Amino acid sequence: MQQDKYRILVVEDLKVAQKAAKSVLKHYHCDVDFADTGQEAITLFSQNQYDLIFMDVGLPDMHGLTVVEQIRESEDGTLTKTPIVALSVHTSEEYQAAAIDYGMDDFISKPITAKKAKHILEKYLK
Repeated sequence: MQQDKYRILVVEDLKVAQKAAKSVLKHYHCDVDFADTGQEAITLFSQNQYDLIFMDVGLPDMHGLTVVEQIRESEDGTLTKTPIVALSVHTSEEYQAAAIDYGMDDFISKPITAKKAKHILEKYLK
């Protein structure tokens, strides 16, 4: 990873998971914004430019896949495609395939650990 700071959006409704993600991503010099709901994620995405998004698929107001669909629609016609990584406790191959079909770039099981974060950051933020 060459850049000093990356701007990351973590879409996660559980405060304890947010705290853990912040601790892990801070170690990798990331500036992190959090969205508790899908609507908040869409609003933050429309107002900011993010290098990467970690997207919980189980949100209180809408499914994370719906949020991704809306983000991808907003990127249509632009030259940017923000990497979006699904976060879920459901790890079946079918579930992962569905996430990719909806526009996710990758999939990791919860929680975000240092090892998983390092792998994703190195893979998408070269």
